[in-house]
Amino acid sequence: MRKKLLVPVIICAVVVGLVVLVVGARSVVLRRPFPRTKGRVEVEGLQAPAEIIRDSNGVPHIYAESMEDLFFAQGYVHAQDRFWQMDFFRRAAAGRISELFGEAVLGVDIYIKTMGFGEIVEREYPLLDPDTRKALDSYAAGINAYIQNRKPSQLGIQYTLLGLKGVEVEIEPWIPQHTLLWYKLMAEQMSGGSTRELHMLELIRAAGVNMAADFFPDYREDVMPYIISDDELGQVLTTVRRSGGLQDMSEEHLALLQRCSTGLVGGYDTDPLCIFGRGRGIGSNSWVIAGSRTATGMPLLANDTHLRITIPPIYYEIGLHSKEGGGATGEEPLNLRGFSVPGSFGIMLGQNDRIAWGFTTMDTDLQDLYIERINPWNPNQYEVNGEWRDMALRVEEIKVHDRDEPYRLLVRSTRHGPIVTDHGDMSARNNFNIIPEKSFPTNLELTALALRWTALQPLRMPDMVLRLNRARNFDEFHEALRHMT
Repeated sequence: MRKKLLVPVIICAVVVGLVVLVVGARSVVLRRPFPRTKGRVEVEGLQAPAEIIRDSNGVPHIYAESMEDLFFAQGYVHAQDRFWQMDFFRRAAAGRISELFGEAVLGVDIYIKTMGFGEIVEREYPLLDPDTRKALDSYAAGINAYIQNRKPSQLGIQYTLLGLKGVEVEIEPWIPQHTLLWYKLMAEQMSGGSTRELHMLELIRAAGVNMAADFFPDYREDVMPYIISDDELGQVLTTVRRSGGLQDMSEEHLALLQRCSTGLVGGYDTDPLCIFGRGRGIGSNSWVIAGSRTATGMPLLANDTHLRITIPPIYYEIGLHSKEGGGATGEEPLNLRGFSVPGSFGIMLGQNDRIAWGFTTMDTDLQDLYIERINPWNPNQYEVNGEWRDMALRVEEIKVHDRDEPYRLLVRSTRHGPIVTDHGDMSARNNFNIIPEKSFPTNLELTALALRWTALQPLRMPDMVLRLNRARNFDEFHEALRHMT
């Protein structure tokens, strides 16, 4: 009888042991990346002690002596809570997510590599104000102070999950250019001019020019919603009607439109990346109420940046306080509260001691697609004023998980920008070779689309962020926004 009882007891003990083991292992795996939020930590790079206090909602408030120490500590805190997000962003903007996820996202990397963001941010960094470079350097040093000597599994459970799939992740040091890449990625996700132009091309093919134009009728003057004066509205409507649009195109131009491919390199589709959200309801709004209309006599600012909900969210609430670093000279105290973005220093929208600000998106056309005539016998040449001109060429290598050799991409650029559409059947050969003349009929005309875009030139967005954080009045606020690009 005792032997019969002993068997189920042993089985129960084994089951309980396994459950305890699994639960314990799960707890270790989940909690390993959790940051330490209490106590004292000594790190190299701070000029003086800094204090980080997390309130009852988990929002960190950083107190430091100088601007450099303040942004150092901000980089440290961002890395504590959001390093996976930051690492993913910099990889995405550099065309390197295939290293983690394999063939499924290769098309995304092909398109981003074609943009050449990595080379552009290298040219941007020297153009920034000296104080901005100090802020970027300090922020990067703070990130590195946290991630150095930590295994990937200690920085995010995502690295553990990738490891279970056989992906070996190397954690690379953060450099200021990685922050600049974040702004390029934001520009890519929030710009849609070229996408709308591609849709228009497809609409012309499907419905013809006249019907395509009917898809976008003008507002009737008596019902057009506006908040500008009647005189200004009249000027706008006159300018729009004078432009003519599709109906003014010549037969030759329309024929070129019909021949253009709308397939982007790599079969790129923005939806797989979708970092900042897409679709209905994506946008923003804001409004202000003058102090003369409030109970306190102080103005009110409301800002709703309704990007789609993501996990983790794009914004990171934080308080930043230093004894110096504010004002035009950097000698005043700097007291900021609001929403930062992991990957960049400072506050993107919020307030300082003097002013408050928010952001809304405006539907500004910053992208243009140019139709290029391609030499059928040499796809690396395009027509300029009746003559074939060589394109600028560069070769990019993309590492792909589970591939022995990297994917080699030939990027072509014209005077307008990179070629962003495939060249028909030639794309299968990756367009490295000149095609023999006899391979083509003599009347063949090839076209491709080149992208001209403000983000494909060096810009100074971080200068805007620092100047905005320091602004003490409307004039300084307005001056800061001159670098808003």
